[in-house]
Amino acid sequence: MGDVCTLRPPRKSAIAATSLKAYTRFLRFQAANDTDSIGSMLGKGEIVILLARVQIRVIKLRKDGVEAIVVKDDWHPAADGLGWTGLKIAGQKVWLENALWVAAAGQ
Repeated sequence: MGDVCTLRPPRKSAIAATSLKAYTRFLRFQAANDTDSIGSMLGKGEIVILLARVQIRVIKLRKDGVEAIVVKDDWHPAADGLGWTGLKIAGQKVWLENALWVAAAGQ
C-alpha cells in the first residue's frame, strides 16, 4: 500500500468504478450478469476502463477489491497531432474489484 502500481501482466485493462456507490452497484450488476446496466454505467462515466499504462496508488485493501488514486493516466496528444486522446482521470479515486490485478511498479 502506498506504492505506485500498474496492472499486473498479462492484464491489459481493468474496469474501475469512480465512486463507492457505483462500485457496489457494479458488483451487484456483475453478480446478476446484467451487462446492459454495466454498459449504461460505462456510458455515464460511473465506471471506466483503465489501460496498462495507468499508474495507481493503493489507499486501502478491501475484502472485495482495492481503493486507489490514479497517479498517472493515459491522457496524451493524439497521433495526428490534433487534440488529445485517452482517459483524463489523474488525481481521481477509483475502486478495482480484484487486488491481484495490481502490482508494484518494480515487480
